[in-house]
Amino acid sequence: MWQYYDCGVKLLSFSLQSINLGWLWSQCRRQLLPERFNLQISETIDFSNGDSSVSLPGPSLCVEVGVGSGAVLTFLGGIIGSSAHYIGTDISRHAAVAARSTGQHNNILIDTVQTDLVTALLPRCSGCVDVMLFNPPYVVTPSEEISQGGIAATWAGGVNGREVTDRLLPLVSRLLSPSGRFYLLLLEENQPGDVHQILSDTGLSGEEVIRRRSGPENLSVWCYKRK
Repeated sequence: MWQYYDCGVKLLSFSLQSINLGWLWSQCRRQLLPERFNLQISETIDFSNGDSSVSLPGPSLCVEVGVGSGAVLTFLGGIIGSSAHYIGTDISRHAAVAARSTGQHNNILIDTVQTDLVTALLPRCSGCVDVMLFNPPYVVTPSEEISQGGIAATWAGGVNGREVTDRLLPLVSRLLSPSGRFYLLLLEENQPGDVHQILSDTGLSGEEVIRRRSGPENLSVWCYKRK
């Protein structure tokens, strides 16, 4: 049974029109945290609905790494429906309870696991994940900022904004099912070409499916699948 932590809500990440925004915003105001509202992955999922990227033949396991508030995973659940199992991982206990609560308030059951990236899912979920999402801490920062914990963990990406992402990349192909898809949000400074090569070396091919400018940031979402 997946662990769910009964503790206070602290980290909230996304705002989507199909989510119960009144409740989500009240939680955000209560916590007074300076959180960005990144829509790129959600827009990509919405854009891909009806295409092979999300409309896989009966997706049964969907995972968001670093689930935060759970709004994106809830959005995905609204598209795929109750036939799939939804798991959100996060290193923060507060994010675990936030994600589960977001799902509950929108009639989507999300199981949460407090773990470092996907450590707790391996080898149990190897070759089983049909849709995998990751909105990493991508901001270029000094390496030591990553270890500070707290709210900094939601944005601090270290060298090239990639230190956290690079730890996950070798594990993606181990988790994806034969028809699985991996959605990854990247900043231009993250050197997406290098990320593409790393994943290609593990047997995955990918393409950029959406690009948006958010203030000074050039953000893009890439979708990867087995070659």
